[in-house]
Amino acid sequence: MAYIGEKKKTPKNYSHEYADIRLYRNKKLTDSLNCRVQTILGDKILLLDQFLEIGFPKVLLISFMSEWCPNCHDEALAIDNIYNKFSDQDFEVIVVGEYSDPIKLGYLFDKKLRIQLPYVFGEVLGKNEEKKLLTTHHQIKTLMRDQRKWGVPLHIIIVEGKLDEIHCVTGEFENLALEYFLINQFNL
Repeated sequence: MAYIGEKKKTPKNYSHEYADIRLYRNKKLTDSLNCRVQTILGDKILLLDQFLEIGFPKVLLISFMSEWCPNCHDEALAIDNIYNKFSDQDFEVIVVGEYSDPIKLGYLFDKKLRIQLPYVFGEVLGKNEEKKLLTTHHQIKTLMRDQRKWGVPLHIIIVEGKLDEIHCVTGEFENLALEYFLINQFNL
């Protein structure tokens, strides 16, 4: 998959997991979204608290990714490109680095891929199969009936702060799907 402005490519010897954007109306899913994360500075916060306090952007994309996942590398590049295109139109992105070593994730985003997406760290700071079952991310992917072993990348889209209607992608965005979704939301 090639994107305009792509900065660096990852090896293509792996299979992609494309999925459609689907609408979910599930109170348990909604309640799970304000999960505990860790900032780059080490502060523990709840993911949605800042938006619950000051208001949501028109479109908020929350992307769960892992530094060891090649599909996440491709997806981060694509989302960074779209983020740069739409950020002035009230579109915000937060990447939750789940099952990732913080130093490796920071290096991947800041040095290797050279992307500008804001990111925080999830509940498990490394690839640990036993601990993954206890994470909010695992609960979310289970509620979405995502059968993938690790469930990354996984995307949540919140439009106008409507937490009762969550758009989700259990895998990578189909080519141009996120861009078309945003164009529709912003009436471009």
